[in-house]
Amino acid sequence: MPLVATDEPSGSAAEHREPPHPVSTGAAARPLLGIQYLRAVGALLIVFFHMTIQIPLYTGYFNKFVLGQLHLANGVDLFFVVSGLIMMLSSRRASPGDFIVRRMIRIIPMYWMLTCLLALLVCWRPELFRTTALSWEYLLKSLAFIPYANPAQNGQFFPLLVPGWSLNFEMFFYAVFAATLFLPYRTRLVAMGGAFGVLLAIEAIAHSPTLGFFADLRLLEFWLGMLFASVFRDTKLRLHPTVAAVIAAVGFVWLLVGFPRAAAAEAHVQILLNSVLPAAAVVFAVASLDLGERIRKISGFELLGDASYSIYLTHIFSLGIARIIWVKAGLAAGTAAAALPLLAATFALFSCVFAVAVAVLVYKHVELPVLLRLQEAYRNRRARRLERAPA
Repeated sequence: MPLVATDEPSGSAAEHREPPHPVSTGAAARPLLGIQYLRAVGALLIVFFHMTIQIPLYTGYFNKFVLGQLHLANGVDLFFVVSGLIMMLSSRRASPGDFIVRRMIRIIPMYWMLTCLLALLVCWRPELFRTTALSWEYLLKSLAFIPYANPAQNGQFFPLLVPGWSLNFEMFFYAVFAATLFLPYRTRLVAMGGAFGVLLAIEAIAHSPTLGFFADLRLLEFWLGMLFASVFRDTKLRLHPTVAAVIAAVGFVWLLVGFPRAAAAEAHVQILLNSVLPAAAVVFAVASLDLGERIRKISGFELLGDASYSIYLTHIFSLGIARIIWVKAGLAAGTAAAALPLLAATFALFSCVFAVAVAVLVYKHVELPVLLRLQEAYRNRRARRLERAPA
């Protein structure tokens, strides 16, 4: 998910480092490598999740024996906790307007480009898409981050570019968070918790479908990330490395496997037990290791963290292309039962590697250049405004 953050005040020398590290904090803007790695892990889990449904012949195999037994979609929950953590760490002296502009620069260009590309492809070759309903209303609502009941997704609140549902959540969080920036730093956490609590209470009474989309217990993930940032910053708490590593490992297994007795519980309880709590445990432990400078640099994995936004947004396209290639090669039908495991595993490897490779290229040649150019334009505009301001 999209994060560009430093703890420097606007206009400081930290803004002029090129390129800015997507996840950084502190006076020297030291990268939080562990958080970067979590972004990579979260994006890859979503790629695996969507890979399993590309070829119906393989989906049953995956669901029965391998990836279908894991909660791969919970990679998004890691993003939400990380988002709350980084926003709280990085915006102590940020103004609401500056914060919103920087978030828009980070999120909107790639999302709009790929959503419009999807719309054009649907108009050009609709037969290539299995579950896409296009209209001007759906396109405009998708671009504006407005949830709507998508008829191509069984009425679920997914935009045209399906992974964008989480960006609707992110933008809502940013809007509420920006409002708290008018308040003293130490009251923002309470204000955000109060705002989320009021939203959940109103939805419980009103039962509005659109309001219900945002009134989700996953809002706790943003708030918990903010809480962790406050604890780490104000108390200087750091877990013992061994304790943190154990918590991270247990939390990650919990995130993928789920709480054994949660399956029979109500939906909100399942979200709390199988998504919110394990994701929070993982991020808390990794952030403790990060801030204690216990995370080693792994360049390749760091690159995947840098490219995680591109991975998240482009993988739907890449997996579709991989599926078409596989079908054209005659590998998706008439397969003997004995050969199915090998073919399914080969497709999984091929499609996921292809999706990641495409995303890294998009990151290097599209996302990063556009981001840097827009950030530079915004800095220059702000500098000109300061020059014209009266002394």
